[in-house]
Amino acid sequence: MNEVLEFDEEILKSRISGLYNKLIKRVIDLILAIPLLLILSPVFIIVSLMIFLNQALRFSIVPTEADIKTLCFAYLSFVPW
Repeated sequence: MNEVLEFDEEILKSRISGLYNKLIKRVIDLILAIPLLLILSPVFIIVSLMIFLNQALRFSIVPTEADIKTLCFAYLSFVPW
């Protein structure tokens, strides 16, 4: 039984340290990651600007009583007592 475990460990080590795991997987990751980053980064920027402008415009106009209550509740809910 000990011989079987050593044989399996040798096979596992050879597979882990093989060309596929060291080089090919990294190249595939880069080939997929870089175009996706370039495609999705404008989407992330637009969404973040929309969220920022929504929050900025909501409170730059005269705040209503509901806005003040919302701000107070948001502040008080995160204050550690």
